[in-house]
Amino acid sequence: MLITLAIIGLLASIAIPQYNLYLNRAKFSEVILATSIYKNSIEIAFATNSYTSLDEFDGGNLGIPENNSPQIIPHKHIANSTVINGVIYIESSISLDGSNVTYILTPTISAKNTLSWNTTGSCIDAGLC
Repeated sequence: MLITLAIIGLLASIAIPQYNLYLNRAKFSEVILATSIYKNSIEIAFATNSYTSLDEFDGGNLGIPENNSPQIIPHKHIANSTVINGVIYIESSISLDGSNVTYILTPTISAKNTLSWNTTGSCIDAGLC
């Protein structure tokens, strides 16, 4: 009986943290999906005009939704969203280690005059993105 309880306790100690990580990844997928509104509008504005820098690509300009847009903020797991110089910064309401997890997409202009995106933020260290 004690051996059975020990085995169940061991399995639970492994399974519960993995389950919590799975739940946070599922919640964070909504954060990643919400950035597509900003990302698509930046790519469209960049492709339809001849820009050599991303200085004007701020929330509320060039058809990019405003910062903390009503299209994004109602999402359950998003606390703050901004676009400054094309950089998309999303702060989620998912808290790990006492601070909210962030997701940052930074565009760079390639030699072919297209945009490529680099992902940074605390979501990488948390294993959520």
